Amino acid sequence: MKKQTPQDAAYLCPGETHPISRAVHLGRLAAFYPGCRQCPHRYDTGTLSPTQVEQLAETSPRGEPRSLFHDEGAGGVYLNDLAPAAARDIAAAFGVAVRLPVGSQAPGPNPSVVLADDGRPLTVELVAAVGEGLRWSGCDVIDIGPATAACLAFAVHHLQTDGALLVGNPSNEPRIVGLQFWAAGPRPLSTGGALEPIAELYRAGVDRPVRVEGQLRRFQANVPYLAGFAEHYHALRPLRVVVESASKPLIDYLKKLATTVACQVIPSRVAQSDLAEQVRADAAHFAVCVDGDGETCRVLDQTGRIVPPERLLPALSLLQPPMTGGSPQTVVLEEGTSPAVVRRLEQLGLGVVGGGVRRADMAAAMQRVGAMLGGGVSGRFWHIESGVPLPDGLMTITQLLKLLSRTDEPLSTVLDREAVPE
Repeated sequence: MKKQTPQDAAYLCPGETHPISRAVHLGRLAAFYPGCRQCPHRYDTGTLSPTQVEQLAETSPRGEPRSLFHDEGAGGVYLNDLAPAAARDIAAAFGVAVRLPVGSQAPGPNPSVVLADDGRPLTVELVAAVGEGLRWSGCDVIDIGPATAACLAFAVHHLQTDGALLVGNPSNEPRIVGLQFWAAGPRPLSTGGALEPIAELYRAGVDRPVRVEGQLRRFQANVPYLAGFAEHYHALRPLRVVVESASKPLIDYLKKLATTVACQVIPSRVAQSDLAEQVRADAAHFAVCVDGDGETCRVLDQTGRIVPPERLLPALSLLQPPMTGGSPQTVVLEEGTSPAVVRRLEQLGLGVVGGGVRRADMAAAMQRVGAMLGGGVSGRFWHIESGVPLPDGLMTITQLLKLLSRTDEPLSTVLDREAVPE
């Protein structure tokens, strides 16, 4: 029997399923292929030059394992950090956590989990892996396709599911993929609560809780979600808004809603740093930069000046109707919000409650006090939609359209009138 030589041996790159030859392995090392930083064979440098070997040693620390989990979920650079195999295992850990909540002794019927993505071709392979992991863990998956985080959370409430998972892009960076999780309610999962058990299950590895895979079905969640916006899209001025976002679903939603009124949605044609020039060139009434999950908003007024998120809160609060019995509404503020904002909201007769920093904390505070509006320095504005508190960029844009439709004044003037005192 012929003894296998290094030249005959097969090498398997991290995150890949098909082996490669040693020649390809050495070629990838020479080209500083990202996967090589985590490869157990990275020290097999063969005929590489001493200079190349030295450069590989310098870049090796970059490949040291790091946690995929962060304050609001998990994720990283596509393939370099988050490969399909890792995405599947994280989804399986989430599925087991949903199926066997802390303190439970035995699994019940298959839980249902809503699955969505941000519509990028980049996420197709990861969505398939996530769906496989959820079904492997015994969860029935309801795939709603490309959607914003708010639409996904709405679907959890609408369908009364046990959880949800979004394969999205919270950072707006082209190759970053983020996984966000929701429990029933919907309740977003953040650190300091229900996210840690998922991370622990992922690191420890999970045993399959059932022998039969969960079912898969599809649902058009955008139909009932957008139906809730219909009441806002009438009697609006013919406003022009420039939108810069990596969230294709959000832009599609906004364009569809705008067809019922005279408003014009203008997609960004320039880099975010040059957006002010486009605002002025298109004579837009304002512009918004929305993250890839459709949650946070950065607003520019009609002159192209950036509006600090806190400055929008007093103006947006004017659109909130009084509670039953004439009681004032309550606004939930993120930790770190300026005391001047608190004073201004109180001057407007509003109650003010602190909500924390993380999404889970804000959602819990909104629900606890029955607030209709929340926000702060992050640019993530919370609204009540169908009785559920959601950080929704689409609703924030909608509220700005309504605000400007109440007057002929430009956005800067409206904000100056409700300005936070120095």
